[in-house]
Amino acid sequence: MRILACALIHLTALALTANGAVTAQINGFCEAGAYPGTGAKEIVAGLRTWGSYCNSGDQTTGAIETSAFTAPDRMRIYFAGYPGGKDLELALVRVDDGARLKLKTVVAPTETWLPGDFDVPHGWRGRSVRLQGLDRSVSIHGWFAFSEPARAPPLDWHWRAAMNLGGRTALHFLLGMLPCIAALVLAVRFGVKEPLVLALIGLAALAAIGYGAVWAWFLSPRLGRAMGFLLPIVSIAVASKVGKSLSRADWKLFRSMLSPVALTLWVTLLFVFACFAYGGLKDANATARYRFVEGIAADNELPFLFANGLIAGKMPSPIMADWLPSDRPPLQAGMFLAHMPYVLQPRALDYTIVSISLQSLWLFATWIFLSAHGIDRRLTALILGVCLFSGFTLLNTTYVWPKLLAAAYTIAGASVLLGKELESIRSRPLGCALAGVLLTFGMLAHGGTVFAILGLFLLMLLLRRVPNARSCATALAAMVILYLPWSLYQKFVDPPGDRLLKWHIAGVIPVTPQPFGKLLVQSYRKLTVFGAAQNKIENLKTVLGDDPTLLRSILDTANGVWIGGESGTNAIVTSSLQVQQSKWLHFFPELDLLPLGLLAMAAGLIPRFRTALWRFSLVATAWMALTILNWCALMFIPGSTVLYQGSYATVLLGYVACLSGAWALSARFAVTLGLLHVWISFVYYLVFLPAGEIGYWTDRAAWRGGLVFAVLAGCAVVYQLFRMAHADSSAPRIEPTLPLMPLSKAQQ
Repeated sequence: MRILACALIHLTALALTANGAVTAQINGFCEAGAYPGTGAKEIVAGLRTWGSYCNSGDQTTGAIETSAFTAPDRMRIYFAGYPGGKDLELALVRVDDGARLKLKTVVAPTETWLPGDFDVPHGWRGRSVRLQGLDRSVSIHGWFAFSEPARAPPLDWHWRAAMNLGGRTALHFLLGMLPCIAALVLAVRFGVKEPLVLALIGLAALAAIGYGAVWAWFLSPRLGRAMGFLLPIVSIAVASKVGKSLSRADWKLFRSMLSPVALTLWVTLLFVFACFAYGGLKDANATARYRFVEGIAADNELPFLFANGLIAGKMPSPIMADWLPSDRPPLQAGMFLAHMPYVLQPRALDYTIVSISLQSLWLFATWIFLSAHGIDRRLTALILGVCLFSGFTLLNTTYVWPKLLAAAYTIAGASVLLGKELESIRSRPLGCALAGVLLTFGMLAHGGTVFAILGLFLLMLLLRRVPNARSCATALAAMVILYLPWSLYQKFVDPPGDRLLKWHIAGVIPVTPQPFGKLLVQSYRKLTVFGAAQNKIENLKTVLGDDPTLLRSILDTANGVWIGGESGTNAIVTSSLQVQQSKWLHFFPELDLLPLGLLAMAAGLIPRFRTALWRFSLVATAWMALTILNWCALMFIPGSTVLYQGSYATVLLGYVACLSGAWALSARFAVTLGLLHVWISFVYYLVFLPAGEIGYWTDRAAWRGGLVFAVLAGCAVVYQLFRMAHADSSAPRIEPTLPLMPLSKAQQ
């Protein structure tokens, strides 16, 4: 049967070949020049293939040119390796005039053969063309391979794969929810009656389980696997047993959380289908890395590699390139490990799905933050919707480095310390301890959280909202106890553990055992006072995006659309790249038109505009500004305050502050700003994203079934936002209660 199958594949490939046998002139490339372990070789059986993984492996460089063939209407080329990488190029060239179209795959094939289907432009069909390949890369992953062209078959709907993807997402979302439900039922049973406090407890429980999973797997893989297997079973048993004793009024406490939880689920499904709309399930980490961003590092794989080390019972060090396991906090790895007994193959796919759901928690946390300040539900829906449909969340939810996860816990912790609806628990020791725990989980997700926490503490001093000494001591003790195990791991298991601190704050990049304090003093002694001040000014300029190309690039895009033709296309592609890079790197360009809402806050100088919403916007702006200032002051290397080097809580605060400031002046003004921002994101991250570079031609092998599910999930998201905006807000408020330590006479 195998022989028969191979023969059929061979005959099919020959039948689909675009123009008979294609040969090549080779300089550096070689026939079948793919990594020896490259998978799915059977799909290129019968086709000639060439590649740049030859005698020198990744180090091989050279060029290749095939013989001429007639361009069909649609063309399929099989790829392996990293054809979209830096200094790697495959182009279709017209023989008569030398016009070039560089071929780009949406999904990086990596070490497996994958098809790329291209709709040939009308001006190229039926004309004599050839393929030209170029490899100038000598770095890791510096190779690619390709096949001779074949006629592309009709697009497939891939219903089975799309349903499998949706089923996996629902499964892992449920596995994450079950322990939270058990924790909430127990909390209500012990007297917690405030929905916002319950929501915070649910978030804390989710992170605590993940953090516990890290240490269970560290002690013994058997213990970790047993914990993960029993967790949903025990959660169901506890929720069922304790739930029977709850009254109907108790169950009504969960009603307000249903809408944001449902929204989080739909958003997770939307981003999962958006990420894998072109396939790439076999190497999900690479798919997530290349889907919406070009040339980004493999940071999204670090938690996965850390988890794999714990699963194997032997942690490699370094874990990837020169990255040590202790360089990045372990929370996301642990939250994935908690699902490990229910993970399917390929493991990386389930890791990406779980991680996308974790990054989506920023939505739930932002809802808590806005609700804790009593924000109008229409404005809440607007803020969440604008954030959801921005390029910022699209990129950073699918490219699953744990920065949005860290932002979620930071904002959740701040809800206790700043929210007026939670004022009654803020002055109690266990209430402050809950805030401290959430903030610490933010640090255990990503170290950049420290900048937002410092900004928050400065804001509390400025507003004179510092809790009493007993509450502060309790919160500090909770934070130290929670962070101590990871600190000990860094210091004694995988030293030095403070590499990123030395890198960003002291400017020392190589791994060194020297104490941080000594390096900090040495680095600043090399600078004059003027030099140090200049560095900080450069940091501030980077945050502001001092390069004035954003507006000009947007105008160039509009001009390219207007003039059309090849010159218009080139203008669109060039300007799109500039806009995407500016928004990716700089804080204020990411917000584009939204800072007009901050300017609207000047209306607060007029007493009638000085409303509670205006004051809330002022508080959010102050936290954002204080975080940016301490970030610029602490980062040592000039110009290092690019967006991804800080806390993403700052970006979410930017959305909140801008839109609430605009709403305080006029609801229509806020809605207009939000829709314009969404439109800009739609244009540059969906319409013009495939362009990538001048002359690129992107494959269109989309999974139609996946696109249908993505559209359905998007419709569900919009519907849920409208429901949140028009929800009945006339229900009586339940006063915040928490079975904490009783108030002292001084507190009373």
